[in-house]
Amino acid sequence: MVTPEPPFSGVPCSAINALDSVVTQTQAVQRKMIVSAYHETMGQLEMVGSAIKFSAFPECGIRNPAPSLDQHRQKILENL
Repeated sequence: MVTPEPPFSGVPCSAINALDSVVTQTQAVQRKMIVSAYHETMGQLEMVGSAIKFSAFPECGIRNPAPSLDQHRQKILENL
């Protein structure tokens, strides 16, 4: 879409979507942009998947959920 009215005539633009409509759009679903992962304290979570997709490589998915605050602190400090 291009804006027809001055002073922005000819400027490319697009609709601004609400989050609930973005995650259900055909392109987002087919590209698997919303993925699920289990977190120990928060349970099942839905989050944004990787936007980078290569047809020659399998999808990497989510290996581990994000760590809790200070979850790996002691191990990191031991390795310093």
